[in-house]
Amino acid sequence: MEYQKEETIICIPGLGGHKTSFKGYDQLLSNYKVIFTEITDPKPSFEKIAQICEKEKSVILLTNCYGAQLGISLIKKFPEKIKKFVIIEPFFAEFHLWRHPARVVNFILFAFFSILDYFYLRRRFFYNPDYDHLAKYPIFIQPIFDLSWHNWTFYFKKSNDILYFRLPKNPVTVPTLIFYSSKGFTRDKKTREAIRSVFVNSQEAEVNPQTHLIIKHAKETIGQILRDWLSK
Repeated sequence: MEYQKEETIICIPGLGGHKTSFKGYDQLLSNYKVIFTEITDPKPSFEKIAQICEKEKSVILLTNCYGAQLGISLIKKFPEKIKKFVIIEPFFAEFHLWRHPARVVNFILFAFFSILDYFYLRRRFFYNPDYDHLAKYPIFIQPIFDLSWHNWTFYFKKSNDILYFRLPKNPVTVPTLIFYSSKGFTRDKKTREAIRSVFVNSQEAEVNPQTHLIIKHAKETIGQILRDWLSK
């Protein structure tokens, strides 16, 4: 008899959008059916993930950074199907004052590359990154890898989504596990309290490999905590 996986886990990456961000998580979660997704153009990418959710009886969302934003939208769309929600190192721009000048810069870049797209001068390179390997580089190097395989218009469109996104006003009641690090974007107490007030049925885990890229550098620790939490 063929062994049946327990449940379906959908992995949704961050701004980089590449499925290798979750490389190895299928081995860490071998009792589950793990589906990797990629986020390029936000709307079509969201629709593809929504189609996966429709086909599954129930779903666990495993998200990183920007992926949490899409996860919240999926919970709104499929409140009966999303059984559990996991966020690895969340980022919500509403808690950062630098988002205001960043919006202006991002708008200019998005408009410029949209014009290039209009004239079929699409900035898209055919480089296949491995984010599990590239995670060793500092955060300010990360956009170089992101832009090396993205259509640039899509990338700045995603950046715009991040900069204007706000946490939902209504509480998110889905059981949620949030992984933080002391080097992450949400390290201060006030921000975490605000997030906690939205995710009213949440549990938090702190992992500290001295980097915000805990999805890679704390993979084994995250896997163990995640397995224990899912088994409850």
